[in-house]
Amino acid sequence: MVLIFVIAYRNSYVATTYRPFWLLLQMVVSAILAVIVQALYLSIYTAWVFGSIPMRRRSFWGYYGAYMLSILVPTLFLYYYYGGQMGRDDWVGLAVYGLFCILSPFAAGSIQRYNRKNRQLMQTNQRLTEIIK
Repeated sequence: MVLIFVIAYRNSYVATTYRPFWLLLQMVVSAILAVIVQALYLSIYTAWVFGSIPMRRRSFWGYYGAYMLSILVPTLFLYYYYGGQMGRDDWVGLAVYGLFCILSPFAAGSIQRYNRKNRQLMQTNQRLTEIIK
């Protein structure tokens, strides 16, 4: 399962035609692994992938909805299974982790936009330097 996740992770950056398939496969595999081995952290990788890919706003919100579903289903399942055994420290950790998961696609998109604008600015500066010479 981890190998499938790694392949889907790699291909979601590279593939253009099948990118939706690879992203959804990542979400499904991370949800399955979250239930089986409590590997909720794999969902953060998926968030950074679709958050950093330039796409239309409507596509982003579609991926974000699927991403939230892939986080909530395993979380609710684990809560149902382990909820009575959780202490206050566990709840605080879960809240911080949940907030990070919810906000990470937006952070990835912000970093990607900043890098793209910085590259464009450097290219413009190089053009201006060539023109001035």
